[in-house]
Amino acid sequence: MNKLAKNKGHRGLFVILIVLMMSMLFSSCQIAETVNEIKSDEWQSDTTNGNLETEKFNTSTPKSTTKPKQGSTTKPQNTSKPVKDEYAIYVNKQQNVITIYKADSSNKFTIPYKVMLCSTGRANNTPVGTFKISDKYTWRPLVGGVYGQYACRFADGGFLFHSIPYTAQDKSTMKYGEYNKLGTAASDGCVRLRVADAKWIYDNCESGTVVVVYEDSNPGPLGKPVFAPIPDDLANWDPTDPDTRNPWKSIYPISIKGVKNT
Repeated sequence: MNKLAKNKGHRGLFVILIVLMMSMLFSSCQIAETVNEIKSDEWQSDTTNGNLETEKFNTSTPKSTTKPKQGSTTKPQNTSKPVKDEYAIYVNKQQNVITIYKADSSNKFTIPYKVMLCSTGRANNTPVGTFKISDKYTWRPLVGGVYGQYACRFADGGFLFHSIPYTAQDKSTMKYGEYNKLGTAASDGCVRLRVADAKWIYDNCESGTVVVVYEDSNPGPLGKPVFAPIPDDLANWDPTDPDTRNPWKSIYPISIKGVKNT
């Protein structure tokens, strides 16, 4: 009996130990799970903060939706002309008339601004097409040993806008017979003009200004100017030359709008 009771006591003690061990094991598992959950929450929080920092310090360039301020150097879009150009020059070689156009609000040259009488090539050798002004000269040697004032090159091959020819680089040596031919084809291929008109182009049309040479029976929106021929007694000076020594000034005052005196 005593031996049996003793064995039962050992069994009871063993059961109690097992229960205690299982209880401790269960508690450890709960603690570990709780710790893991805390660590998991911390990792998620760190990851979120990391994403925010990456977004904050993102080095990629965002697309701006802000319109450039007035005066911005941002290149304008959809323009029909370079920003610096104020005028376009249209030469009607059939009528020997030049019409200067200004740009409209859409940056297209549609506003007739000024008309000039000219002389293009007598051999029909002034080229037709679209060109641009390049080099400029106050005086320029021309074909035939003569000179032109306020010359502006507009096409390869020596084609220029310039004054009526002079026999020397002297404003009192103009070939007045050529002046009286303005409005007809009379040059060797260049486009001749009165001094005031040649100087206006020289002063107001930058290098790069568009030049269009064409042929049409219609002289243009401003018509064809008519000038009286100059008489022999003052024949060697262009009446429109703004030079203060011009003897035409003693006959009547000449006021040329938009022309700078030199």
